[in-house]
Amino acid sequence: MRSGRCAEAHLGCPCRGDQTIHEERSKEITEARAHAAESVDCPECGAATTPLSIVSWGHCRACRTAQSREMYPSAGELVPVTEPEDHRGMTTASWNGTVVAESDDIVTVEGNAYFPRDAVREDVLRPSAKQTVCPWKGTASYFDLEVGGQVNGAAAWYYPEPKDAAQEIAGRVAFWKGVEIR
Repeated sequence: MRSGRCAEAHLGCPCRGDQTIHEERSKEITEARAHAAESVDCPECGAATTPLSIVSWGHCRACRTAQSREMYPSAGELVPVTEPEDHRGMTTASWNGTVVAESDDIVTVEGNAYFPRDAVREDVLRPSAKQTVCPWKGTASYFDLEVGGQVNGAAAWYYPEPKDAAQEIAGRVAFWKGVEIR
Protein backbone atom coordinates (compact mmCIF):
# COMPACT_ATOMS: atom_id res chain seq x y z
CA MET A 1 0.00 0.00 0.00
CA ARG A 2 1.18 3.49 -0.85
CA SER A 3 0.59 6.12 1.82
CA GLY A 4 -2.62 4.51 3.09
CA ARG A 5 -4.13 4.01 -0.40
CA CYS A 6 -4.30 0.54 -1.83
CA ALA A 7 -2.44 0.18 -5.14
CA GLU A 8 -5.02 -2.43 -6.17
CA ALA A 9 -8.06 -0.16 -5.55
CA HIS A 10 -8.65 0.16 -9.32
CA LEU A 11 -8.93 -3.64 -9.47
CA GLY A 12 -11.70 -3.72 -6.88
CA CYS A 13 -9.63 -4.28 -3.71
CA PRO A 14 -12.02 -3.67 -0.80
CA CYS A 15 -9.33 -3.37 1.89
CA ARG A 16 -9.60 0.39 2.60
CA GLY A 17 -6.26 0.14 4.39
CA ASP A 18 -6.90 -3.12 6.32
CA GLN A 19 -3.71 -5.16 5.79
CA THR A 20 -5.36 -8.57 6.44
CA ILE A 21 -8.10 -7.97 3.88
CA HIS A 22 -5.52 -6.56 1.47
CA GLU A 23 -3.23 -9.60 1.69
CA GLU A 24 -6.15 -11.95 1.04
CA ARG A 25 -7.32 -9.86 -1.92
CA SER A 26 -3.76 -9.56 -3.28
CA LYS A 27 -3.46 -13.36 -3.36
CA GLU A 28 -6.68 -13.57 -5.41
CA ILE A 29 -5.48 -10.89 -7.84
CA THR A 30 -2.01 -12.46 -8.18
CA GLU A 31 -3.62 -15.83 -8.97
CA ALA A 32 -5.91 -14.20 -11.58
CA ARG A 33 -2.91 -12.48 -13.20
CA ALA A 34 -1.05 -15.81 -13.35
CA HIS A 35 -3.93 -17.20 -15.43
CA ALA A 36 -4.53 -14.06 -17.51
CA ALA A 37 -4.25 -15.91 -20.84
CA GLU A 38 -7.01 -18.32 -19.85
CA SER A 39 -10.70 -17.81 -20.48
CA VAL A 40 -13.31 -18.44 -17.80
CA ASP A 41 -17.09 -18.36 -17.88
CA CYS A 42 -19.00 -15.47 -16.37
CA PRO A 43 -21.08 -16.85 -13.46
CA GLU A 44 -24.00 -14.60 -14.41
CA CYS A 45 -24.34 -15.07 -18.18
CA GLY A 46 -21.84 -17.81 -19.10
CA ALA A 47 -19.89 -15.63 -21.57
CA ALA A 48 -16.12 -16.04 -21.82
CA THR A 49 -14.14 -13.46 -19.84
CA THR A 50 -10.83 -13.09 -18.01
CA PRO A 51 -10.00 -14.38 -14.52
CA LEU A 52 -9.05 -10.81 -13.51
CA SER A 53 -12.54 -9.60 -14.46
CA ILE A 54 -14.15 -12.26 -12.27
CA VAL A 55 -11.87 -11.52 -9.32
CA SER A 56 -12.31 -7.76 -9.69
CA TRP A 57 -15.98 -7.42 -10.55
CA GLY A 58 -17.53 -10.87 -10.09
CA HIS A 59 -18.66 -11.08 -13.72
CA CYS A 60 -17.88 -10.13 -17.35
CA ARG A 61 -17.86 -6.73 -19.05
CA ALA A 62 -21.36 -7.12 -20.49
CA CYS A 63 -22.83 -7.94 -17.07
CA ARG A 64 -20.86 -5.08 -15.49
CA THR A 65 -22.18 -2.68 -18.13
CA ALA A 66 -25.74 -3.88 -17.53
CA GLN A 67 -25.25 -3.42 -13.78
CA SER A 68 -23.92 0.10 -14.35
CA ARG A 69 -26.92 0.99 -16.52
CA GLU A 70 -29.26 -0.26 -13.78
CA MET A 71 -27.46 1.93 -11.23
CA TYR A 72 -27.38 5.00 -13.51
CA PRO A 73 -30.38 4.67 -15.88
CA SER A 74 -30.43 8.36 -16.83
CA ALA A 75 -26.90 8.13 -18.15
CA GLY A 76 -27.78 5.78 -21.00
CA GLU A 77 -24.65 5.19 -23.07
CA LEU A 78 -22.62 7.70 -21.04
CA VAL A 79 -21.47 5.11 -18.49
CA PRO A 80 -19.41 2.58 -20.45
CA VAL A 81 -17.72 0.07 -18.18
CA THR A 82 -14.43 -1.49 -19.15
CA GLU A 83 -12.52 -4.50 -17.94
CA PRO A 84 -10.14 -3.66 -15.11
CA GLU A 85 -6.66 -3.18 -16.46
CA ASP A 86 -3.39 -4.23 -14.92
CA HIS A 87 -0.95 -1.30 -15.07
CA ARG A 88 2.28 -2.65 -13.62
CA GLY A 89 5.40 -0.67 -14.35
CA MET A 90 5.79 2.89 -15.58
CA THR A 91 3.01 4.43 -17.70
CA THR A 92 3.58 7.57 -19.75
CA ALA A 93 1.36 10.12 -21.47
CA SER A 94 2.97 11.83 -24.49
CA TRP A 95 1.86 14.51 -26.91
CA ASN A 96 3.71 16.29 -29.69
CA GLY A 97 6.78 14.13 -29.03
CA THR A 98 7.01 15.09 -25.35
CA VAL A 99 6.25 13.08 -22.20
CA VAL A 100 3.70 15.13 -20.27
CA ALA A 101 3.05 12.64 -17.45
CA GLU A 102 4.77 9.55 -16.05
CA SER A 103 3.87 7.29 -13.12
CA ASP A 104 3.66 3.72 -11.89
CA ASP A 105 0.55 4.63 -9.83
CA ILE A 106 -2.25 4.55 -12.41
CA VAL A 107 -5.97 4.20 -11.73
CA THR A 108 -7.96 3.06 -14.78
CA VAL A 109 -11.64 3.98 -15.01
CA GLU A 110 -13.71 3.43 -18.16
CA GLY A 111 -10.51 2.69 -20.09
CA ASN A 112 -8.87 5.99 -19.12
CA ALA A 113 -5.55 6.06 -17.27
CA TYR A 114 -5.68 8.58 -14.41
CA PHE A 115 -2.23 9.87 -13.38
CA PRO A 116 -1.53 11.40 -9.96
CA ARG A 117 -1.59 15.19 -10.37
CA ASP A 118 2.02 15.47 -9.16
CA ALA A 119 3.09 13.09 -11.98
CA VAL A 120 1.90 15.56 -14.63
CA ARG A 121 4.27 18.28 -15.84
CA GLU A 122 2.85 21.60 -14.63
CA ASP A 123 4.77 23.53 -17.31
CA VAL A 124 2.62 22.04 -20.11
CA LEU A 125 -0.79 22.58 -18.45
CA ARG A 126 -2.93 25.63 -19.21
CA PRO A 127 -6.32 26.22 -17.56
CA SER A 128 -9.33 25.65 -19.80
CA ALA A 129 -12.87 26.97 -19.34
CA LYS A 130 -14.34 23.65 -20.51
CA GLN A 131 -16.35 21.57 -18.05
CA THR A 132 -18.46 18.45 -18.53
CA VAL A 133 -20.69 16.48 -16.18
CA CYS A 134 -20.65 12.73 -15.61
CA PRO A 135 -23.67 11.38 -13.71
CA TRP A 136 -21.55 9.18 -11.45
CA LYS A 137 -18.13 10.91 -11.35
CA GLY A 138 -19.24 14.54 -11.09
CA THR A 139 -18.12 17.71 -12.89
CA ALA A 140 -14.89 17.46 -14.85
CA SER A 141 -12.59 20.43 -15.39
CA TYR A 142 -10.06 20.55 -18.23
CA PHE A 143 -6.56 21.67 -19.08
CA ASP A 144 -5.15 22.59 -22.47
CA LEU A 145 -1.72 21.11 -23.21
CA GLU A 146 0.96 23.37 -24.65
CA VAL A 147 4.06 21.68 -26.04
CA GLY A 148 6.55 23.14 -28.47
CA GLY A 149 4.35 26.17 -29.12
CA GLN A 150 1.36 24.01 -30.11
CA VAL A 151 -1.83 23.83 -28.05
CA ASN A 152 -4.09 20.77 -27.68
CA GLY A 153 -7.31 22.25 -26.29
CA ALA A 154 -9.02 20.52 -23.37
CA ALA A 155 -6.78 17.46 -23.79
CA ALA A 156 -6.56 16.67 -20.06
CA TRP A 157 -9.31 16.44 -17.48
CA TYR A 158 -9.77 15.94 -13.77
CA TYR A 159 -12.55 15.93 -11.19
CA PRO A 160 -11.91 18.65 -8.56
CA GLU A 161 -14.65 17.20 -6.33
CA PRO A 162 -15.51 13.68 -7.54
CA LYS A 163 -18.69 12.04 -6.29
CA ASP A 164 -18.39 9.25 -3.70
CA ALA A 165 -18.44 6.52 -6.36
CA ALA A 166 -15.37 8.06 -8.03
CA GLN A 167 -13.16 8.90 -5.06
CA GLU A 168 -10.36 6.72 -6.48
CA ILE A 169 -9.71 9.41 -9.14
CA ALA A 170 -9.54 12.33 -6.71
CA GLY A 171 -6.34 14.28 -7.32
CA ARG A 172 -5.75 12.56 -10.68
CA VAL A 173 -5.60 13.68 -14.32
CA ALA A 174 -6.52 11.76 -17.50
CA PHE A 175 -5.82 12.55 -21.16
CA TRP A 176 -7.40 12.20 -24.63
CA LYS A 177 -7.35 14.03 -28.01
CA GLY A 178 -4.22 12.44 -29.41
CA VAL A 179 -2.28 12.04 -26.19
CA GLU A 180 -0.59 8.62 -26.33
CA ILE A 181 -0.74 6.47 -23.20
CA ARG A 182 1.88 3.73 -23.00
